[in-house]
Amino acid sequence: MKYNDLIARHLQDSGETAQAFARRAGVSRATLYRALDGIPVKLPLLEKLLRAAGFSLAAVRTEPSPRPSGEGEASN
Repeated sequence: MKYNDLIARHLQDSGETAQAFARRAGVSRATLYRALDGIPVKLPLLEKLLRAAGFSLAAVRTEPSPRPSGEGEASN
């Protein structure tokens, strides 16, 4: 699930207004609406939004990324 869906679901389930949520999260309403529209926001702001919605931000590798060709090879 995308972060904007998590935030939107929180707003829908909680009945909290966007204005109240943005204030509680410590971000502007414009930032909240950008996030809800799926427009990238800065990582610290995204973290504030997710925390206010009851989530945490974590980096989890789902599968190893392929090495670019030539990486790890000795050069002469």
